Amino acid sequence: MEVIEKVKTNCIMVDSQPEFVSGAEESVSANFFVLCEDISAENLQKNIYEYEICGESLIDWVQRACITRPMVLRCTDEDEIISLIRPYISNAEYSVVLFANTPLVNKQHLIDLLSFVKVKHMSACKLKKGYIFRNEYIQTINEIFSVDEYDFSSGDFYEVTDLKSLDVAREVLLCRLVDFYNQKGIVFENSNNISIDANSEIGYFSKIGNNVSIINKSKVGTNCEILTNSTISNSKIDDDVIIGAGAIIENSVIKQGAQIGFGSVIKNSVIGENVSVGSSSKILKSKIEDEAVVEDFVTTVRVQVGKNAKVCSGARVVAGENAILIEENITINANAKF
Repeated sequence: MEVIEKVKTNCIMVDSQPEFVSGAEESVSANFFVLCEDISAENLQKNIYEYEICGESLIDWVQRACITRPMVLRCTDEDEIISLIRPYISNAEYSVVLFANTPLVNKQHLIDLLSFVKVKHMSACKLKKGYIFRNEYIQTINEIFSVDEYDFSSGDFYEVTDLKSLDVAREVLLCRLVDFYNQKGIVFENSNNISIDANSEIGYFSKIGNNVSIINKSKVGTNCEILTNSTISNSKIDDDVIIGAGAIIENSVIKQGAQIGFGSVIKNSVIGENVSVGSSSKILKSKIEDEAVVEDFVTTVRVQVGKNAKVCSGARVVAGENAILIEENITINANAKF
């Protein structure tokens, strides 16, 4: 047995509405355990629970559903679950045992199940994939024998064992993400053809085009428009920004009111407020100050463009060891080269 330290924090929780509600409103204290079983199948390059869905591994999705920080343990078919978890039990009333290959498990459902188990004075409850035990009961037994099984919210305990079932889980989780954002007034041109990581954020009333990717902890503000085939990766997009079709934004900040033309590439850069970047431009390791204009087919590398400055179409400004400063209100003529 091996303890695995792997816990994600500061993520938005994306949960669907519970199908089963116990009616009990009292809180129930519980330890949470996530067990990692090695599952071998054809075409798997790593443990199934290490595969990612919407930017999170399966084990991360299970941990997100836990009410308190879980203990993550690696186990085999030969391990006895009671003996496995007993050394890590605290003073809580119950222990919830989940498995790392059930990424659809839902936090609200677990809360309801714990309440149900407490109301029914159950010592043990077998889920479709997992268990809930009363901790006093665990101290008195060494093996699990006959345990009542309940099928509440059984779909949440869907097991991913191969690439086919991984695709099924991916579809469900993406639908949950889309539903979550629809409730915030976000409009998707084609919700079946987008890529959104669970650790990214989209603000209210934004519009997301077809085949858009918002990944790697990106944050999109309110009332933004991200057009078809664009990619936002590890970037912060402020409010009221328009990203043109086919644009690529990586490791960058785009401030309020900026407009990025179609096919432009912004990497490792800061784009100021109300800046206009034309089509098919490349802004690399640069800072474009507020109100500046960068026209079509411009390339900047390690350049700071001052406020209200203008870089005309086709200009190429590439710095060597020392960055280039284009001062405020200056115009760089079309097709100029530095």
